[in-house]
Amino acid sequence: MNYSDKTVVQLKAMLKERGLSTAGLKAGLVKRLEKDDESKKEQVEKDDDSKKEHPINWKQIDEKIAQVEKEKSNSFTIPLDFKKYNFRAETKYDVYQVLQNKQFVDGLAYFKMTADPMFPDVDVEITSCHSLSQLQKMLKIPDGHVMVESLNYEEKYTGERWF
Repeated sequence: MNYSDKTVVQLKAMLKERGLSTAGLKAGLVKRLEKDDESKKEQVEKDDDSKKEHPINWKQIDEKIAQVEKEKSNSFTIPLDFKKYNFRAETKYDVYQVLQNKQFVDGLAYFKMTADPMFPDVDVEITSCHSLSQLQKMLKIPDGHVMVESLNYEEKYTGERWF
């Protein structure tokens, strides 16, 4: 847009709509609008790049899940303050994304994932030092709502989302 063709009143109205300062001479107002347009364009490009499909390396995912299962399945003595939880995930890729969170993994005393060969959904059993609300925050990944909404204490777990 060519802001130079606009009046000062029009430029100030545009700046006010965007929540930007309306102070200054016309040249400064035009520059501020152009700079805001450029930053919005850069953000859109950045967002577009982040939405591009990245190939999923299923072998790497399987290896990471197997590694955590191996490390966290032989826990013979689990501290009393640790709690048992279950949750459901839409895919093992969602579980893999959560396992990238070092705080989540370090807080585990036990981890087991069970997949149904007929469906992409997986059930996960964990024993963790983290509270239910802490785990819910850690399970918040892009499109991770099923995990957050199905997470519950082992004795209360139904596999259903609680939304």
